[in-house]
Parts: sequence; structure tokens; C-alpha cells
Amino acid sequence: MMLAPGGLADEVLRLAAAAGCEPDLVADPAAVRQRWATAPLLLLDVQAARSSATAGLPRRAGVVIVTAGGAGNLATAGGAGNLATAGGAGNLATAGGAGNRASA
Repeated sequence: MMLAPGGLADEVLRLAAAAGCEPDLVADPAAVRQRWATAPLLLLDVQAARSSATAGLPRRAGVVIVTAGGAGNLATAGGAGNLATAGGAGNLATAGGAGNRASA
């Protein structure tokens, strides 16, 4: 997963731990690129998704853009829906809200 340090990353890590998962946290698009084809699931915040799209990473299944807040944030989080389509994400998810999800 590539998320900026802080609240959102902490919440995603807490949820992963509750699910019995230990995510691999990376700090930059170069590290994401190394895992892009082999990771079963990639969790990116909006900024990481922008960086990945700018880096020219190919579309693939298993990419989820994570935002903070409720379902209303999905459409407005820096154009996350458009970014998901451009960056190859198949899903958008919220953390720290009511747990709502929407497909891109």
C-alpha cells in the first residue's frame, strides 16, 4: 500500500490488522512499480494514485484508491473517480467513515 503517513494510513493499517493482514507499506512510486504486477492488491491514497498514473504504470486489476470520510468523499476526493479510471483502479474505498464503498 502507498498512503501518506498519518490518519488514513493508520486507519487502513488498523483495518488490515483486524482482518489478519500485514500490508507492505511503500513510500514512493518506484517502490510501487516493483510490486505493481505481483501484488494481489494495491491500496493507494489519492496522491499515490496520481503519482502512479503520472509514472505510466499500466492498468491492472486489484488497485483500490482509499479516501478518508464517508461515501460523499469518493466523488469529490480530488476527482478520485476520474483518477481511478485513468490510473487503472477498479475500486474506490473509504476508511474512517461508515465503511461505504463504490466501484469506479
